[in-house]
Amino acid sequence: MPRRGWKRSPHAGGFTLVEILVALAMTGMLVALLMSSLYYGTRVQASLADELQVRERSLRRVDWFASSLQGCMPLAPKTGAAMVATATEITCMTVSPLQARAQPSPQRIRWTLRKSENDPRIAELTYKDLDDSSSSELVVESFPASQARFAYVGVNGQEVLTWPLTAQSPETLPRLIYMVLEDGRTAQVAWVTALLADPWLEQEAQNPFGLELPR
Repeated sequence: MPRRGWKRSPHAGGFTLVEILVALAMTGMLVALLMSSLYYGTRVQASLADELQVRERSLRRVDWFASSLQGCMPLAPKTGAAMVATATEITCMTVSPLQARAQPSPQRIRWTLRKSENDPRIAELTYKDLDDSSSSELVVESFPASQARFAYVGVNGQEVLTWPLTAQSPETLPRLIYMVLEDGRTAQVAWVTALLADPWLEQEAQNPFGLELPR
């Protein structure tokens, strides 16, 4: 039985129901804000990771294209043929093929630009090792372009669509190789690759690895 006349002391501990509800409401709001920020941050991180992966794959393919062409020999040791290229195809002997063999010998390779069989608005860049009969044509990259072509620049700086310039041309390799991608009225230059424009000596062409050959 409570005592008559008992009053709560103003210094007694504890919270009222209203204070507890207010604290719970504020805690819920803080948790909701934190969860929203965490969710947004996770989505941004995932989006950036996907974009970085796409950029990394694209840069790797650009490097494949550049390194294989920068390793092209001005003159093939056996046939004496130099790089032969058109607006849609590049063929040469290279010391840096994509599909390297056990023996580090130069290999004939071919880069081709063509329309996709599934979508005429897509251009495909393909690679093939011509010296390997078991090698299949590899689709390296696809571009949203209705027209695509290779372009070549010699020492004089003029853009041409075939290489070599003439049958008696002293330039065995162009200074630059790049792709021109056209989609309707717009055109853009992509995958610019710098090559050696000066002809190599015959000895260097026959011995691309710098080994001292027996006389």
